[in-house]
Amino acid sequence: MFPSTQQSIFSSSTSSLLIEQHHIAGQNYQMDISVIQTPLARIKHGMYTAEEEFYHEVLPTKASILSCSCLYGSSLTLNHDNLNIQQQGSLLFQEQAVPYQHLMQPDKNKKGEFLEIAVDQTFITTLFAEEKDYLGELLGKKSSKLSFNLNVQSLQVLHQMIANPYQGKLAQHYLDNKIEEMYLLQYAHWSYQKKQQSSPLHKRDEEAIHEVKRLITTHYNTNFTLTELAHKVGINQTKLKQGFMYLFGTTTFKYIHDLRMQKALEMIQSQAYTIYEIAEFVGYKHSHHFTTAFKKYYGKVPTQVKT
Repeated sequence: MFPSTQQSIFSSSTSSLLIEQHHIAGQNYQMDISVIQTPLARIKHGMYTAEEEFYHEVLPTKASILSCSCLYGSSLTLNHDNLNIQQQGSLLFQEQAVPYQHLMQPDKNKKGEFLEIAVDQTFITTLFAEEKDYLGELLGKKSSKLSFNLNVQSLQVLHQMIANPYQGKLAQHYLDNKIEEMYLLQYAHWSYQKKQQSSPLHKRDEEAIHEVKRLITTHYNTNFTLTELAHKVGINQTKLKQGFMYLFGTTTFKYIHDLRMQKALEMIQSQAYTIYEIAEFVGYKHSHHFTTAFKKYYGKVPTQVKT
């Protein structure tokens, strides 16, 4: 998850980049928006607290391909082909240079958070030049849009953009690389959905692999072996290994690691646990092994994470 809504998306490490900060105070809401421009994209991060849903007007200055993700709360776009985005959801669409309004809906804690990444259409057509079906669905007409769920990998990339550990020119390159990675993950999600429509797996094997995913999502702090996982659902290791990669685009152990790092981040931000307690909770016997893994994953050691 992103840091709490008390912290701006961009730390001082990106101070050499052009950053705009805006505070909007309405009758029943407060919103803080940070905008940063890189040679590749325009990134907009918004955090708000609200007693009830409210309207937020957008005034695009040029057409772009926009990826908008809602981390907390949701958004209903009123006069732009109903671009609805649910909490933990993302939408990729062609944004026209015309004004439109969002109906912003806070979560149960009366908070909301969103991230937008806008790039030129040429970036998309160059990156996916050989993926004609994908470009056809996204760019086929002005009202085209693709929706995605924010999975663990996507959340990781978005958080890494926030926790940019570099300064100056390196900060700019880091953000641009993460932006490209985010668009590639969206393509992978789209490709996965297409594969689901014609899966080569037998129904029973597919159900077993989904059961493995449910199992390790619940018990991610358990050190399973591939043999144990396969035995629990009654399939062989090869089917599990190949099928998990086919269905979810990752390995069982990478998926477990992602879940552990996400949970660890949440616990650190809560400020309710020691590093030793967090390491033990997410499945590490030694806290220094956890600290090493966390730094490799997020680019910072746990004590450097801002709450």
